Amino acid sequence: MASLLDDPPTIAPPEGEAGPTWADAWDAMMASGRPGQQSAALQAMLERIQGNPVGTETTAPTRFLDQAQPDFQPGVQMGALGMASRRFADTTHAIMDAAKGWMLGTNLRGGPFDAVAPVERSLPAANYRTPLSDYAPTLYRQAAPSEVLDYIPGMRMADKTVDTPFFADHPSIALGQGGNKDGVLLAFDSNGIHGQINASKPSFEPSWRSGYGEYRGTHNDQAAYQNALIGVRIPDNLTMTRLEARHMQNVAGRLKAAGWESRDGPGYTEYRRPRE
Repeated sequence: MASLLDDPPTIAPPEGEAGPTWADAWDAMMASGRPGQQSAALQAMLERIQGNPVGTETTAPTRFLDQAQPDFQPGVQMGALGMASRRFADTTHAIMDAAKGWMLGTNLRGGPFDAVAPVERSLPAANYRTPLSDYAPTLYRQAAPSEVLDYIPGMRMADKTVDTPFFADHPSIALGQGGNKDGVLLAFDSNGIHGQINASKPSFEPSWRSGYGEYRGTHNDQAAYQNALIGVRIPDNLTMTRLEARHMQNVAGRLKAAGWESRDGPGYTEYRRPRE
Protein backbone atom coordinates (compact mmCIF):
# COMPACT_ATOMS: atom_id res chain seq x y z
CA MET A 1 0.00 0.00 0.00
CA ALA A 2 1.41 3.37 -1.00
CA SER A 3 2.18 5.83 1.73
CA LEU A 4 -0.27 8.67 2.16
CA LEU A 5 2.72 11.00 2.09
CA ASP A 6 3.41 9.87 -1.48
CA ASP A 7 -0.05 11.08 -2.47
CA PRO A 8 -1.25 13.61 0.12
CA PRO A 9 -5.05 14.03 0.12
CA THR A 10 -6.42 17.16 -1.50
CA ILE A 11 -9.03 18.63 0.83
CA ALA A 12 -10.90 21.56 -0.63
CA PRO A 13 -11.84 24.43 1.72
CA PRO A 14 -15.42 24.40 3.02
CA GLU A 15 -17.90 26.15 0.75
CA GLY A 16 -17.41 29.88 0.83
CA GLU A 17 -13.96 29.65 2.39
CA ALA A 18 -10.90 30.39 0.29
CA GLY A 19 -7.50 28.92 0.92
CA PRO A 20 -4.95 26.33 -0.25
CA THR A 21 -5.64 22.61 -0.16
CA TRP A 22 -3.63 20.14 1.91
CA ALA A 23 -1.60 19.22 -1.16
CA ASP A 24 -0.88 22.89 -1.90
CA ALA A 25 0.25 23.50 1.67
CA TRP A 26 2.29 20.29 1.77
CA ASP A 27 4.06 21.11 -1.51
CA ALA A 28 4.78 24.65 -0.36
CA MET A 29 6.18 23.45 2.94
CA MET A 30 8.38 20.76 1.41
CA ALA A 31 9.69 23.19 -1.21
CA SER A 32 11.29 25.27 1.50
CA GLY A 33 13.89 24.33 4.10
CA ARG A 34 13.51 27.63 5.93
CA PRO A 35 11.07 27.81 8.85
CA GLY A 36 9.12 31.04 8.74
CA GLN A 37 9.13 31.53 5.00
CA GLN A 38 6.30 29.06 4.53
CA SER A 39 4.63 29.46 7.94
CA ALA A 40 1.40 30.56 6.25
CA ALA A 41 1.35 27.38 4.18
CA LEU A 42 1.98 25.22 7.25
CA GLN A 43 -0.74 27.03 9.17
CA ALA A 44 -3.15 26.49 6.30
CA MET A 45 -2.33 22.78 6.32
CA LEU A 46 -2.89 22.58 10.06
CA GLU A 47 -6.22 24.34 9.76
CA ARG A 48 -7.33 21.72 7.25
CA ILE A 49 -6.57 18.85 9.63
CA GLN A 50 -7.96 20.24 12.87
CA GLY A 51 -11.50 20.25 14.19
CA ASN A 52 -14.44 22.17 12.82
CA PRO A 53 -14.07 25.40 10.86
CA VAL A 54 -15.96 28.32 12.34
CA GLY A 55 -19.54 28.54 11.15
CA THR A 56 -19.90 24.95 9.94
CA GLU A 57 -21.14 21.71 11.44
CA THR A 58 -19.05 19.45 9.23
CA THR A 59 -16.27 17.58 11.00
CA ALA A 60 -12.83 17.22 9.48
CA PRO A 61 -13.12 13.39 9.10
CA THR A 62 -16.45 13.84 7.32
CA ARG A 63 -14.92 16.37 4.91
CA PHE A 64 -12.13 13.88 4.32
CA LEU A 65 -14.67 11.17 3.59
CA ASP A 66 -16.65 13.47 1.29
CA GLN A 67 -13.53 14.08 -0.77
CA ALA A 68 -12.52 10.42 -0.84
CA GLN A 69 -16.04 9.13 -1.63
CA PRO A 70 -18.17 11.92 -3.14
CA ASP A 71 -21.26 9.72 -3.48
CA PHE A 72 -21.20 8.56 0.14
CA GLN A 73 -23.78 10.06 2.48
CA PRO A 74 -22.36 10.47 6.05
CA GLY A 75 -24.42 8.61 8.59
CA VAL A 76 -25.52 5.77 6.31
CA GLN A 77 -22.67 3.47 7.25
CA MET A 78 -20.96 4.27 10.54
CA GLY A 79 -18.27 1.70 9.81
CA ALA A 80 -17.25 3.55 6.67
CA LEU A 81 -17.20 6.84 8.54
CA GLY A 82 -15.02 5.25 11.23
CA MET A 83 -12.64 4.00 8.57
CA ALA A 84 -12.45 7.48 7.08
CA SER A 85 -11.78 8.91 10.54
CA ARG A 86 -8.94 6.46 11.10
CA ARG A 87 -7.46 7.21 7.70
CA PHE A 88 -7.76 10.92 8.44
CA ALA A 89 -5.96 10.41 11.77
CA ASP A 90 -3.23 8.33 10.12
CA THR A 91 -2.73 11.02 7.50
CA THR A 92 -2.57 13.72 10.16
CA HIS A 93 0.03 11.83 12.17
CA ALA A 94 2.11 11.07 9.09
CA ILE A 95 2.10 14.72 8.00
CA MET A 96 3.01 15.93 11.48
CA ASP A 97 5.83 13.37 11.81
CA ALA A 98 7.29 14.42 8.48
CA ALA A 99 6.88 18.10 9.36
CA LYS A 100 8.60 17.65 12.74
CA GLY A 101 12.12 18.00 11.41
CA TRP A 102 11.13 21.03 9.32
CA MET A 103 9.50 22.71 12.30
CA LEU A 104 12.56 22.05 14.47
CA GLY A 105 14.81 23.82 11.98
CA THR A 106 16.36 21.05 9.90
CA ASN A 107 17.02 21.57 6.24
CA LEU A 108 15.31 18.47 4.83
CA ARG A 109 17.01 18.88 1.46
CA GLY A 110 20.51 19.70 2.72
CA GLY A 111 23.44 17.83 4.18
CA PRO A 112 24.16 16.93 7.80
CA PHE A 113 25.71 20.33 8.57
CA ASP A 114 23.19 22.46 6.65
CA ALA A 115 21.14 23.51 9.65
CA VAL A 116 18.84 26.50 9.21
CA ALA A 117 17.72 29.23 11.57
CA PRO A 118 16.38 27.84 14.88
CA VAL A 119 12.71 28.16 15.78
CA GLU A 120 11.53 29.77 19.02
CA ARG A 121 10.07 27.35 21.57
CA SER A 122 8.83 27.16 25.13
CA LEU A 123 10.74 25.63 28.04
CA PRO A 124 10.35 21.85 28.47
CA ALA A 125 7.92 20.69 31.13
CA ALA A 126 10.40 18.08 32.42
CA ASN A 127 13.98 17.00 31.86
CA TYR A 128 14.21 13.23 32.11
CA ARG A 129 16.36 10.84 30.09
CA THR A 130 14.60 10.47 26.77
CA PRO A 131 15.37 9.93 23.08
CA LEU A 132 17.03 13.18 22.02
CA SER A 133 15.03 13.00 18.81
CA ASP A 134 12.22 14.40 20.97
CA TYR A 135 14.06 17.73 20.83
CA ALA A 136 16.08 17.85 17.62
CA PRO A 137 16.53 15.76 14.47
CA THR A 138 20.29 16.30 14.28
CA LEU A 139 22.92 16.63 17.02
CA TYR A 140 26.37 18.18 16.72
CA ARG A 141 29.56 17.75 18.71
CA GLN A 142 33.02 19.18 18.27
CA ALA A 143 35.52 16.52 19.29
CA ALA A 144 39.27 16.43 19.74
CA PRO A 145 41.06 14.30 17.11
CA SER A 146 41.84 11.66 19.74
CA GLU A 147 38.12 11.29 20.54
CA VAL A 148 36.90 11.01 16.96
CA LEU A 149 38.17 7.43 16.76
CA ASP A 150 35.50 6.36 19.26
CA TYR A 151 32.74 7.26 16.80
CA ILE A 152 34.16 5.62 13.64
CA PRO A 153 33.17 1.94 13.29
CA GLY A 154 36.17 -0.39 13.49
CA MET A 155 38.65 2.25 14.63
CA ARG A 156 38.77 1.72 18.38
CA MET A 157 36.67 0.01 21.05
CA ALA A 158 35.52 2.16 23.95
CA ASP A 159 32.97 1.88 26.75
CA LYS A 160 30.77 4.86 25.94
CA THR A 161 28.03 3.87 28.39
CA VAL A 162 29.94 5.61 31.17
CA ASP A 163 30.55 8.69 29.02
CA THR A 164 28.23 11.72 28.94
CA PRO A 165 29.24 13.67 25.83
CA PHE A 166 27.81 17.12 25.14
CA PHE A 167 25.76 17.74 22.00
CA ALA A 168 24.06 20.76 20.49
CA ASP A 169 21.17 21.10 18.07
CA HIS A 170 22.98 23.71 15.97
CA PRO A 171 26.60 23.63 14.75
CA SER A 172 27.29 27.19 15.92
CA ILE A 173 26.92 26.25 19.59
CA ALA A 174 28.70 22.90 19.30
CA LEU A 175 32.04 24.63 18.85
CA GLY A 176 34.42 24.08 21.71
CA GLN A 177 32.19 21.69 23.65
CA GLY A 178 34.05 20.07 26.51
CA GLY A 179 37.13 22.15 25.81
CA ASN A 180 37.49 20.70 22.30
CA LYS A 181 38.04 24.08 20.65
CA ASP A 182 38.83 23.99 16.93
CA GLY A 183 38.26 20.23 16.81
CA VAL A 184 36.49 17.93 14.38
CA LEU A 185 32.78 18.70 13.97
CA LEU A 186 30.56 15.60 14.11
CA ALA A 187 26.89 15.33 13.12
CA PHE A 188 24.58 12.62 14.48
CA ASP A 189 21.08 11.49 13.65
CA SER A 190 19.35 11.91 17.01
CA ASN A 191 17.32 8.73 16.59
CA GLY A 192 18.81 6.08 18.85
CA ILE A 193 20.68 8.50 21.12
CA HIS A 194 19.25 9.02 24.60
CA GLY A 195 20.06 11.75 27.07
CA GLN A 196 18.90 14.91 28.78
CA ILE A 197 18.84 18.62 28.17
CA ASN A 198 21.92 20.35 29.57
CA ALA A 199 20.23 23.00 31.71
CA SER A 200 23.29 23.79 33.84
CA LYS A 201 24.41 26.92 32.01
CA PRO A 202 23.19 30.32 33.31
CA SER A 203 22.07 31.21 29.77
CA PHE A 204 20.03 28.03 29.36
CA GLU A 205 16.55 29.58 29.43
CA PRO A 206 17.04 32.40 26.90
CA SER A 207 19.09 30.14 24.63
CA TRP A 208 16.46 27.40 24.71
CA ARG A 209 13.61 29.84 24.04
CA SER A 210 15.56 31.15 21.04
CA GLY A 211 15.82 27.63 19.63
CA TYR A 212 19.36 26.75 20.70
CA GLY A 213 19.72 23.71 22.94
CA GLU A 214 22.54 21.64 24.41
CA TYR A 215 22.26 18.05 25.61
CA ARG A 216 24.22 15.29 27.30
CA GLY A 217 24.16 11.76 26.00
CA THR A 218 23.62 9.22 28.79
CA HIS A 219 23.94 5.42 28.93
CA ASN A 220 24.42 4.97 25.18
CA ASP A 221 26.80 2.26 24.03
CA GLN A 222 29.45 2.82 21.40
CA ALA A 223 27.35 1.24 18.65
CA ALA A 224 24.54 3.74 19.26
CA TYR A 225 26.85 6.67 18.57
CA GLN A 226 28.57 4.98 15.63
CA ASN A 227 25.26 4.04 13.99
CA ALA A 228 23.97 7.60 14.47
CA LEU A 229 27.01 9.33 12.97
CA ILE A 230 26.06 10.97 9.65
CA GLY A 231 28.74 13.61 9.10
CA VAL A 232 32.40 14.36 9.85
CA ARG A 233 33.93 17.77 9.13
CA ILE A 234 37.71 18.07 9.50
CA PRO A 235 39.19 21.61 9.45
CA ASP A 236 42.17 22.13 7.18
CA ASN A 237 44.05 23.94 9.95
CA LEU A 238 43.30 21.36 12.64
CA THR A 239 46.05 21.35 15.27
CA MET A 240 47.26 17.76 15.72
CA THR A 241 50.19 15.76 16.90
CA ARG A 242 51.90 13.52 14.35
CA LEU A 243 50.05 10.52 15.80
CA GLU A 244 46.69 12.31 15.59
CA ALA A 245 47.42 13.30 11.99
CA ARG A 246 47.92 9.64 11.11
CA HIS A 247 44.70 8.79 12.91
CA MET A 248 42.80 11.39 10.85
CA GLN A 249 44.24 9.93 7.67
CA ASN A 250 42.99 6.52 8.76
CA VAL A 251 39.58 7.99 9.57
CA ALA A 252 39.32 9.54 6.11
CA GLY A 253 40.41 6.30 4.45
CA ARG A 254 37.92 4.21 6.40
CA LEU A 255 35.01 6.55 5.65
CA LYS A 256 35.80 6.61 1.93
CA ALA A 257 36.07 2.81 1.87
CA ALA A 258 32.63 2.61 3.49
CA GLY A 259 31.15 4.73 0.70
CA TRP A 260 30.98 8.06 2.50
CA GLU A 261 30.87 11.07 0.19
CA SER A 262 33.83 13.45 0.47
CA ARG A 263 33.40 17.19 -0.14
CA ASP A 264 35.85 20.04 0.12
CA GLY A 265 34.50 23.21 1.69
CA PRO A 266 35.97 26.59 2.62
CA GLY A 267 38.62 25.57 5.13
CA TYR A 268 37.49 22.00 5.73
CA THR A 269 36.88 18.55 4.27
CA GLU A 270 33.50 16.99 4.96
CA TYR A 271 32.41 13.36 4.87
CA ARG A 272 28.74 12.38 4.60
CA ARG A 273 27.26 8.99 5.34
CA PRO A 274 25.60 7.53 2.22
CA ARG A 275 21.80 7.51 2.26
CA GLU A 276 20.33 4.06 2.76
